[in-house]
Amino acid sequence: MKKTAWLVLAAMLLTGCQSVKTDPPGPASSDPGDDAAQNLGITAESTTWKWESREIRDDVAKVYRQAIQDCFEGVKEQIIEEDRASMDPKEYEELQNTTKDDGSPIYDPRDYVDVVFTLYDIDMDNMPELVLTYGTMIDDKLIAIYTYEDGKLKTIVDKFDAVRSYFAADTNTGEFVLVEGGGNGAASIGWYTIENGEFKKTRDSGEITYSEGETFGDILRQKGIAWIDFTEFYGPKKTWKIYYPDGEYIMEEPTDKSGDTIGFDYSQFEEMLG
Repeated sequence: MKKTAWLVLAAMLLTGCQSVKTDPPGPASSDPGDDAAQNLGITAESTTWKWESREIRDDVAKVYRQAIQDCFEGVKEQIIEEDRASMDPKEYEELQNTTKDDGSPIYDPRDYVDVVFTLYDIDMDNMPELVLTYGTMIDDKLIAIYTYEDGKLKTIVDKFDAVRSYFAADTNTGEFVLVEGGGNGAASIGWYTIENGEFKKTRDSGEITYSEGETFGDILRQKGIAWIDFTEFYGPKKTWKIYYPDGEYIMEEPTDKSGDTIGFDYSQFEEMLG
């Protein structure tokens, strides 16, 4: 059983990145200049898709939410299979039958599921794709990308390596970006597209190193790369909503009126859908 290191490392990588409300990404410029370099926030306010009807929008929301739940359940089942295979049968049975002081089971594989998701119109066809990374920790993450076509969910890719990958976009071209790595003072930027139904990398920055007095956010600012807001479900009871307002990395954990945390909160997802 594994525990996530996503948030600690993500905070280290993302701290200091500026986020501002921007106009929708436009065509590439041969000379983006200082203004483009300051466009560093891809948020609900800067989405570009327009819904043909409220009915379509709501159906997309329903289908995508189900895909997120199915992804969560899929990781849970994988954890169960791995734990069962690695443990003695009697030991596994004893673990399942052991309870906490409050009577709840001590073993719940859902506690180790980590699903991160956002929306972005990768192929720029006026339909936002659902983009997820999933696994149990930062070093086993895979990416899945779905779109909505002919009234149903369509899988673009579902087992693409996403170890230490973070959602971003090129504000000069509107291209979807994965910022890859980020540890030990080095990282790389990969630009991606969907072409003929296939998710593929179009170019790569190569390894980018930065000095002790420089942050990776400085590098991204120079290249006009913006982080994309996202939601993270960790276990069945924890939701984190990640924003980048006013130059800050903000992690919000929704709670109900009693102050208890809320599991599976989709408010940021709904806001991004528009």
